[in-house]
Amino acid sequence: MKSKFTRYVCFILAIAILFSVNVSAVTAKPETVAERYATVEAYDVGKIARNTYENLSDEARILFDEVISRDSELTKFHHKYVDPTFYAENNIAQQRNTANTQAADLLTLLADKLAALALPEEVTYCLNAMGAGMVAAIADGPLPLGDILLAAATVSAVVVIATNWNEVSSKYNRIVSAFTSVFSDATTAVTSAFNEIKADVPAAKTGVGMSILVNGKTVQLGARKLNCLTSVETLTDEDIKNKQYFVGVIWNNDVFVDVSQQIGRSEAMMILTLNRGDIGVVAVNRNYARGLAGGNPRGPENHGNSGYYDHFHNSLYPNAHIWYPLKG
Repeated sequence: MKSKFTRYVCFILAIAILFSVNVSAVTAKPETVAERYATVEAYDVGKIARNTYENLSDEARILFDEVISRDSELTKFHHKYVDPTFYAENNIAQQRNTANTQAADLLTLLADKLAALALPEEVTYCLNAMGAGMVAAIADGPLPLGDILLAAATVSAVVVIATNWNEVSSKYNRIVSAFTSVFSDATTAVTSAFNEIKADVPAAKTGVGMSILVNGKTVQLGARKLNCLTSVETLTDEDIKNKQYFVGVIWNNDVFVDVSQQIGRSEAMMILTLNRGDIGVVAVNRNYARGLAGGNPRGPENHGNSGYYDHFHNSLYPNAHIWYPLKG
């Protein structure tokens, strides 16, 4: 009797599981990025440091490892936040066999100059990692603005500097001087890159730690709620009259905005500094879009037909879109 009852229960459970799988397969719709709730967490030194290290190219990481190995404070920081198994003695020997001597010397010079500034430890770590990316890029030829901005984006330089701006602001010009003296063949490009970083600090300070909730076409930016119900494909001249930018959210393979709530340039920059793929900025025309895109943007580009729109990417925030669906 017990055996029959057990088989009966197993049979019912099997039918229930099969039915639930079939229902899910039939009714589930493809999930889009914007259908998920997502929250920007408060500034996390460890998370940013780990991302910085992991995002470096192989060549840049080799160079950066040697800098870490030679500096006891950087070693402690790296050991605490990134890799507790990292040991300076082992890495110095290993990297000497791999790193280009001239490149390593450049980075050592930069590290010495940055150390003399007594910056917050996460800023020193970030800037040395940025320098490693720049030194690695020199192997391909002259150092253009785009490579410098890419190195800055890789290490989240804007966010790190903005978060520590009270301690960094009085030393910012000396940071720039440290980089221009080491990368003397690219002084203009280096200066331009750091000017862009500084210009974005106010927007980044606003965005750091802001809670972002995205649910379908609804976006919650801190205390501000936007109901993004209008596809940018249907925007009219009246919708954009006397406006510059909107928050754009990706939903169901299209981009939607709340036409009742425009945003200004500073708010648009704040959205970009979040560097997210699910929300971005919709500009009312190409000129406004280009104005947000920085000195060395990617684009304009377009990846498809319906639901895809011309856009730029700011090199400092490569995940964020700056769409301009209207041609005016």
